[in-house]
Amino acid sequence: MLIRTRSSTLDRGANLEFDFLGHRFGSEEAAEARLVELIVELLERGYGGQLLLSQDVAHNSHLKANGGFGYTYLQQHFLPTLRTAAVGEGEIAQMTIENPRRILTVG
Repeated sequence: MLIRTRSSTLDRGANLEFDFLGHRFGSEEAAEARLVELIVELLERGYGGQLLLSQDVAHNSHLKANGGFGYTYLQQHFLPTLRTAAVGEGEIAQMTIENPRRILTVG
């Protein structure tokens, strides 16, 4: 169901952002494993140009000093997990640098 819903949205030209990476919602490891599988499948289906990865640090509780994952979770934890799942450096750069630059450029 998840892949079908997201594919349908992406087929219409929308972009899909995976935000709040590193935030704890239920079973952290299980949720992250499912998310990695979803991203890998979307990449395999050719949607890499429409995917963005980010995290959100908006509250003091998100900082490492206060028990959160801090500002480095995406780079130090999530991206290595994607690499382990055979996501290449080009795909990672596309989702974290190129797509945001293109999609978020104003003017």
